[in-house]
Amino acid sequence: MHKKSKEDNMAGIFKIAVVDDDKHLAENIKDIFELASYQVAVANSGKEALVLFKQEPFDLAFVDVKLPDTAGQELVKKLTLPAPATEFIMITGNASLESAIESVKVPQVIGYEIKPVNMDRLLSFVYQVAARKKAQQEVRENRVALKRLLSNLPGMAYRCKNDFKWSMEFVSEGCRQLTGYNRDEVENNRVVAFGDLIAASHRKKVWDEVQAALGVKDHFQIKYPLIDKNGRTRWVWEKGIGVMTDDDSEGIDCIEGFIMDITREKDMEAQLQHAHKMEAIGTLSGGIAHDFNNILGIILGNMELAMDDVPDWNPARLNLQEIKTATLRAKDVVRQLLSFSRKTEVNRKPIAINALAGESVALLRASIPTTIEIKSKIPETLPAIDADATQIQQIILNLSTNGAHAMENRQGTLTISLDTMHLQKEFQLSQHFKKMPPGEYVRLTVHDTGGGIDPAIMEKIFDPYFTTKDVGKGTGLGLAVVHGIVSNHDGAIAIDSSPEKGTKVHVIFPAVPHGPGTVPATDHAIPGGNEHILFVDDEPSLLKLAHKMLERLGYKVTCHNTPRNALAQFTTTPRDFDLVITDMTMADLSGDELARNLLEIRPEIPIILCTGFTEKINALDAASLGIRRFLAKPLDRHELATAVREVLDGSN
Repeated sequence: MHKKSKEDNMAGIFKIAVVDDDKHLAENIKDIFELASYQVAVANSGKEALVLFKQEPFDLAFVDVKLPDTAGQELVKKLTLPAPATEFIMITGNASLESAIESVKVPQVIGYEIKPVNMDRLLSFVYQVAARKKAQQEVRENRVALKRLLSNLPGMAYRCKNDFKWSMEFVSEGCRQLTGYNRDEVENNRVVAFGDLIAASHRKKVWDEVQAALGVKDHFQIKYPLIDKNGRTRWVWEKGIGVMTDDDSEGIDCIEGFIMDITREKDMEAQLQHAHKMEAIGTLSGGIAHDFNNILGIILGNMELAMDDVPDWNPARLNLQEIKTATLRAKDVVRQLLSFSRKTEVNRKPIAINALAGESVALLRASIPTTIEIKSKIPETLPAIDADATQIQQIILNLSTNGAHAMENRQGTLTISLDTMHLQKEFQLSQHFKKMPPGEYVRLTVHDTGGGIDPAIMEKIFDPYFTTKDVGKGTGLGLAVVHGIVSNHDGAIAIDSSPEKGTKVHVIFPAVPHGPGTVPATDHAIPGGNEHILFVDDEPSLLKLAHKMLERLGYKVTCHNTPRNALAQFTTTPRDFDLVITDMTMADLSGDELARNLLEIRPEIPIILCTGFTEKINALDAASLGIRRFLAKPLDRHELATAVREVLDGSN
C-alpha cells in the first residue's frame, strides 16, 4: 500500500469523518488516512455522526450505506444541514444497482465504494478531492482578495461592451462612490447606462478617442465630465484597453479599464491656472504702473497749474475739471490693478466705516443717473474695523457702481447699509461666511433692484476682466478688486442674487474690540513755505512740473534729471538744502541708493521718496533707511504740498 507523505497531501488540514458500525474497518481507515496527514474522526452510528457533525465541520465523510440505526442515504441528508459543504463517499458490503442509484441521487455524494475497500484507490481519490477543494478554496480567497482590492481602489474597475452606451458587464464596488448608483443599477444597463452619465457635450469626443485607440490596439487615457445620480458634475480620468476575441477574427470582445474621480485635481489645476493668471496680471501691472503713473502725474500737475490760471467764470475751467476727473479715474484703474495683484501698500488702522460710507454716498449721487434712487441705512455708531480707508471706500464705490450698471436701462433703487452681526458656530453652517471664525463683524450690504446675476456666470464674477458690460463700459476689475481687498482685510464676501430679483452683496469685516474708528482729515488748504528743495527725477516733464508747482507754493527749487549730478551738488553744498525729493526708479542710481549717499553726508537731511511703482522697496524699508516719507505717484498738488510741509515741520 502506498503511503502519502505530508508533501503529497495537498489538503493540509483536510478533515475526514468515517461513519461505519464496523469498528475495525473504521479504525483501519482512520489509521491509514492519518498516516497520510489527514485529520480523521470516527462515528459508529448515525446518532454519533449527528453529534460529531454538530461539533466541527468536515471536508469529506465515508458513510456506510447500512447502519444499525438508520440508512446511510438518509443520514447523509441530515448531515448536510449542519455541513452543506461536506462531500460524501458511500461504503457498502452489499452492493446493488438500486443502492448505488439511490446514493448518487443525493447531490453531495461523489463516490460509491464496495467492501473490502481498496485503500490505494481510495487514497488516490481522496487526494484528488482534497486538491480540488484546495483549488476551490484558493479561488474563493482570491475572489475575496480581489473584491477587497477593487473596493479599496479610489475609483471603479469595469468591463463593458464596445457600444455607444458603454454597456457595463461588470463594475466594482467603487461604482457607487463614483456615480451614486449601485453596481446592479449600472451593470447590464438595468437602471442607467454608463454612457448616459457622460456629459452630453463630451460623449462624441469620448467615443472618437476610444475608437481611435482600439483601432490601433492601444491603451487609451481620457478625461471627461460625468453627471452623477445627484446631478453633480464630476471630472473623471479613465484608462482602458480593448480585449480581443480568442481567435482575433471578430475584433473587440469587450473593453476593460479603470475610472477615477479627479474632480479635486481638476479644481486644483484650475486654481493653479488662476494663480498663474494673477501672477501675469501682477507682472503686467507692475510693468505699466511706473511709466503710466509718471504720465498721469504730468497730466494731473499741469492741469492743476492751468486751473490756477483760469478764473472760475471761464468755461475752459469746466473742461479742465473734466480732465482732472478723467486723470483721477485713470489713477484709480492703476491702483485697482495693483490692489488686485496685491502690489500696493496697505495702511491698516482702526477706522469708522460709517463715516466713509456717508462720504461715498455723497460721491455716488454726482455720478449715478437720476433714474436710480440712492438710499442709505448707516447707523451713527458702529464698531471700528482695522482697514485701509482708501481701499474700503474703493469697495463701496465699486459695488455701488456695479449695482448702478445693473439698473442703467431701468428705474431702480440702490441701497447701501451697515450693521453688525455676531457669527456663532451654528451660524457657520449657513451658506454665507461658513469659513469665518465666530465673533463680532461689521457688515456692509449693497442692494440693487436690477436684473440679477445669471446662475451660469455666478462662479466667474470674481475673475479678473470678466464683465457682462459692453465694450468701453467697464474694466472687468470691479468685483475682482473687491474680492482681493476683502481677502486682504480678513473679511468675506457673499452674494444673494437671482434673475429679475436684484442682487445683494454682503461684505463682513472683523470688528475692532476697542473704541470707534477715525476718518482721515479732509482739510483741502494747500500749505506752502520758503525752504530750499532739491528735486531729482529722470523724467524732464516731471522736473518742469515740480519746479513750477513748488515755486508757486513759495519754495526755492533746484532740479536735476540725473541723480549723480544731484549727489555731486549736494556733496559740494550740503547745507544749501532743507529737503530732498527723489524718484525711486532712475537709470544710473536708484532713489534709495541716492538717499543712502545723501544721509552719509548729512544724516539729518529730510528726504521724500516718490515712486510710480517698485517691488524693490516699500514704506517700511524706506523708513528703516531714514527716509521721512514714501509717496506713490501720481501726486496731486495738495498731497505733495502737505507731505512737504509735514516733513519740513518734523511731523511724521
